[in-house]
Amino acid sequence: MLRDGEENHTGNKVAEDLEPYRRLIELQRQMLVLSRQHEQAKRERDTLREEVVQEVADHIRARKSLRHRWQRKLVKLLKRWRLTQLANLTRFTTRIRATLSASN
Repeated sequence: MLRDGEENHTGNKVAEDLEPYRRLIELQRQMLVLSRQHEQAKRERDTLREEVVQEVADHIRARKSLRHRWQRKLVKLLKRWRLTQLANLTRFTTRIRATLSASN
């Protein structure tokens, strides 16, 4: 039995001895939470990756459609036509200049 003025040091000592184990248990709990969060993040990443792959595949398929091919062909024809028009304009300008300089 304890007398007046004496303190129970054994209770304090037991609490101090168990403190490292309590910290260890808390760290293990934190590790479990972080592990769950990591697994959830990996699942979300995989889902997003699949969505991006699907969108890219859809985009590639859409580019190969008939409409897209016709558009590309039309653009090429218009570019060729424009170049032809520019070449003709250059030839015409050159002829006019030659005619004007010959007449002077």
